[in-house]
Amino acid sequence: MDNMDMASSSSNVFDYSATADAVEENNEASYSLSRNLENESIRIKLQELEQEILNLQTQRHAQQTELDSIENMALKQRFQAIIDDLREQELVKKREYDELKKTF
Repeated sequence: MDNMDMASSSSNVFDYSATADAVEENNEASYSLSRNLENESIRIKLQELEQEILNLQTQRHAQQTELDSIENMALKQRFQAIIDDLREQELVKKREYDELKKTF
């Protein structure tokens, strides 16, 4: 085999270990990016839930203030039902928030 044949055959040698290392690095980078995106998504959802909880609390307090000034019993009961519903929605959102917070 002359020098030309040796040069061309050595240039055809494939370094599988370098490729495996590159694939593993790429997988790690992909996983890290995926995890960062997941964390960002969770953080955004937590912020949305915080805002929803605050809105429900504000609505509930406004309804309670209105209820306190009403003397008509039927109307009071209707307002109390609204307040109870808002309180239940708030509790559901708080549970969702707490569960999501555990994963973060």
